[in-house]
Amino acid sequence: TNPKPLSLTTSVRAEHWLRKRLTSDVPIMPGMKLRVSWDAIGVPIILYDVILIPIQLAWDTEPQIDVIKAMLAYWLLDIIMNFNTAFVDQGHVITRRSTVASRYLRRWFGADLFLVLLDVVVLANPSNFDDVGWYRAFRSFRVLRILRALKLTKIQETLEETFMDSGIERLLLLFAVTQTLVSIFLVAHMLSCGWYALGRAQLVNGQESWLTHFDEHSGDQEDLVEAYANCMYWTLGHVVGGNVNPFIRPYTYPERIYTVSMVAISLLVVGAGISKMTNTIADLQRVNVEAKDTRRKLAQVLRSAGADADLSARILRFGMHLFKRKTSLSLEGSVMGLLSKALASEL
Repeated sequence: TNPKPLSLTTSVRAEHWLRKRLTSDVPIMPGMKLRVSWDAIGVPIILYDVILIPIQLAWDTEPQIDVIKAMLAYWLLDIIMNFNTAFVDQGHVITRRSTVASRYLRRWFGADLFLVLLDVVVLANPSNFDDVGWYRAFRSFRVLRILRALKLTKIQETLEETFMDSGIERLLLLFAVTQTLVSIFLVAHMLSCGWYALGRAQLVNGQESWLTHFDEHSGDQEDLVEAYANCMYWTLGHVVGGNVNPFIRPYTYPERIYTVSMVAISLLVVGAGISKMTNTIADLQRVNVEAKDTRRKLAQVLRSAGADADLSARILRFGMHLFKRKTSLSLEGSVMGLLSKALASEL
């Protein structure tokens, strides 16, 4: 028999390997410690972008190259992780590699790849391109890296599920308060940087801006720390309805539009945060009321039976432990109705 051509044999082997890979299962499950830990590492990286990029764009400063390299390595590995992580769909864990890849390609892959390319361009930073218009314009697209903050919602859901699974629902209130305060700070931070960038852009173009009048009263605002503190003070004054610096106010039409938009955004953020905290407190109070009522009834029974203090204390501790246990294991009919027959049977 004549041997098959080498090119044909290589092609068949490559096709067989690709088919096998696409029909195989991905190795990482959604709730694995590896996946949760990897996402947790991404939180400070995302916060770094959210905090530092607005400052870099507003004050026209260059990013730290070593930091960009480390972040680029993380996001490149994150793309690989996403191609190898299963997902849950209608109660079923989908592990088929082709399905996982198709889902990731439809959702986050395009944005992740584009943001990685932005980091590559920033790292290239050729000196002879510093004054080229297209290069400087492309660098301004770094602000789109803030879109990665949308991934924090997945981290939030993971943390809330961890609190619930661990039986420490009370931490949800602390988590809700912390999340609200952090959200208000980040929004105020970006609005402050945007306010300075707007004034600086008008000043560079020879137009009147709030910086023109503020410099007359308070001196040069090129110092980053001092200028940022003034902008943050002015922004937080509008967010919380407090006092603002009387020397910082809108003078031009774009600045007035920006101020109105800032007030509207602040109302939405603060309102959403207060609503979340209120709902969390209401849920905790409902659980606490049921527990206190059960404890009160049990104490009445023990007093009627003439139980001594030591026995009453042991019975109360055991009774409340059993109450919490049964509460966590019981499912109401409305909750059971949310589950499919297969999931209900498995549960």
